[in-house]
Amino acid sequence: MEKLKRLNTYLVDRYGKELDGKAKFRLSFSSGENPEMEWRRGHFLEWSGPIFLREIKGVHYVPRYPLKQQQNRWVLEKYFLGRMPKELEGLTNSSYEPLYFFPREKDSKGKEGRAIFPSQKAVDFVLHNLLYGRKRTKADFEAEDAKEQLDEVNHFLDIQEDGPSYLQMLKGFGEAVFAPLKRFE
Repeated sequence: MEKLKRLNTYLVDRYGKELDGKAKFRLSFSSGENPEMEWRRGHFLEWSGPIFLREIKGVHYVPRYPLKQQQNRWVLEKYFLGRMPKELEGLTNSSYEPLYFFPREKDSKGKEGRAIFPSQKAVDFVLHNLLYGRKRTKADFEAEDAKEQLDEVNHFLDIQEDGPSYLQMLKGFGEAVFAPLKRFE
């Protein structure tokens, strides 16, 4: 757990703390055997073994990560102060919520195995992409704009070629003019 403490200290040093002094981001483990519990508001099904008893709407003390896919993984969490998700409204004014679940090791058959502790580089990569997105250059924006223009021209050419349309009807009445357009590929 020394590695976990060191990585969480790095996250505080690199990304800072919120106004109440808690780290903006933290790494934690979502255990299936000994789950972290929290109060949540929602609809809950109550069972007694295989027998369904009732559905309850309200506040319950539930596992933080109840889904099987979320258990036994390293989780990067973000601290939310003030505005809470609907399930936590009125229960608390702050909470750590999951941002990213790190994948587990896979064997040769593709079956998931043990959780791999993420490196500092992996955590930085995930946070940078979540906070700032993919880096885009001027050429990326120009290519995207050119593709949108080409798609728009081809869309209107398709409209002209598709039999009697509203525009062709207007042309028949002498209220519209078609300029010859060349299809672009």
